[in-house]
Amino acid sequence: RASSFQTQVPRLIRNYLDRNGCSAEIYVGKSAPDEVAPPANCPRFLADVEAGRLDGVVILNAPQLSSWIEWVRGLTIPAVGVHTPYCVDTPDGARVAAGVRSLAGRGCRRLGLLAWGGADVLSTFRRTLGELSLPIHPEWIRGDLHPMLSGAGWEEFREIWTARAEKPDGVVVCDDVLFEEVATAIHELDIGVPDTLRLAMFSNRGSLARYPFPVTRMEVDPALYAERLGEMLVRRLQGQPVPPPSPGIPFEVIE
Repeated sequence: RASSFQTQVPRLIRNYLDRNGCSAEIYVGKSAPDEVAPPANCPRFLADVEAGRLDGVVILNAPQLSSWIEWVRGLTIPAVGVHTPYCVDTPDGARVAAGVRSLAGRGCRRLGLLAWGGADVLSTFRRTLGELSLPIHPEWIRGDLHPMLSGAGWEEFREIWTARAEKPDGVVVCDDVLFEEVATAIHELDIGVPDTLRLAMFSNRGSLARYPFPVTRMEVDPALYAERLGEMLVRRLQGQPVPPPSPGIPFEVIE
């Protein structure tokens, strides 16, 4: 159920490092959806670091625990990614604004939001609606369920659609995994797209997902994200300066 972004990036980073003379190993931890896992959830990785078998590390995901944060900050080998100053941002706030403006440009005036995490997403959604003089309907804003929980997208879209007699005419979905189940809910509720409802979603270049109705995509390129992270690690391994923070990657609006 992982996002295509999460499944592409480790392979793309390893390819980048291989091309630049680095032999790369991928370590995968274990955790349940929405679970904050302890540091011991990836023991082989921790053991290899502590035994000095690694020269550097790219951290793509790690629990938001003080123990993990402190452990990463205490590394004596070059590290980039999560919990380090050497990060690459995905432009979530800008993508939300682009989705709202795209839907408004196609005549939508009653907009909802389905997202996960990130205060920037919600604040940008509200601010952009205000800039366009469009009303904010809190009952059409959902973001409580982790995307990895089965049924999360279906349930939260159903809550938006049944919240009141008046329906939204546009919804921005800020997660590709959530959107998979949103598409199922739209089909089961027999909602006409784009006649009754228009949609804008976060997507990733290289994803194989296809939908039986038109949708505006705010698309990022996992390959560019991987290249930026890989480049920072190589520069650190070579002792070259890396001015943090790294700029975020661009995105493309595909109507």
